[in-house]
Amino acid sequence: MSLNLTSLPVRNEATAIQNSFFALRNPSQANWSQWMEQDTIWRRAILSAANSDFIGSGYLFRRIDELEKEVSSSYVSMLGLAAALAPSFSQDRQIENYNRRCLWRHSIATAVVAESIARITACCSPIKAFTAGICHDIGWLELERYQETRLHYWLLLAREGGAVPEQEVSHLPQSHADAGAEYLESLEAPMWIVETARLHHRSHLSNTENRNVVHCVSMANFLVSRQGWTSIGTNNALAPSGLILRELDIDTGTLKMLWAQLSMFLDEAGSLANRLLTEARR
Repeated sequence: MSLNLTSLPVRNEATAIQNSFFALRNPSQANWSQWMEQDTIWRRAILSAANSDFIGSGYLFRRIDELEKEVSSSYVSMLGLAAALAPSFSQDRQIENYNRRCLWRHSIATAVVAESIARITACCSPIKAFTAGICHDIGWLELERYQETRLHYWLLLAREGGAVPEQEVSHLPQSHADAGAEYLESLEAPMWIVETARLHHRSHLSNTENRNVVHCVSMANFLVSRQGWTSIGTNNALAPSGLILRELDIDTGTLKMLWAQLSMFLDEAGSLANRLLTEARR
């Protein structure tokens, strides 16, 4: 059963998300100057993200053209996507332990850690890892809006330790992974983002060039969830298999380094998440 995927962003948010996806697919064709003139709220949010601890450039960006001179077009698109998604989470809603603010923080944290894993291991593009990470759990928004009763029951099971992601389809019309992938497809998201949303709990099933992106986000999702930055208020993320670690070239030393730096990554994620949510609530 397919969910109604028209509930997410209204106003200019859907256009901003679509433009971000277009820019990620076609960096040389991105028309940031025109887009920023048309959506000053989005522009302000992008600049706020650029001035967060996550970038750490030490430079205060006041205009998009200044940012474009410092970073690649793909990097601007990455920040643009983060800024475009934030309004979807700006009005909080609580169901059991789940709330949108925690989901947003989890999404940003997964993106930041996935980007860091990609840089450290050179397993895939850090831009692809970040953008796939920030979108991987967006399907929860659809389930929250249209399946509240069933989701409530599922969250109770998860809180009591009686549910894992693979069991969602036994209690819900479709999994959050499939709901998210359908929504992202409707906005013509790049395939690495759609595939990651669909397979981040089953990354071993990925058989495309995006396999390591999916693995990277799966690993990041596990790490941040273990630290309490969960998507649904309960940690039911399964540990990545040895296969994933081998394909990402993560050995014992690399894993120890990731754990040692995780608090720093989460501080950066918290700064970015809070900035974007503040802008979205203005």
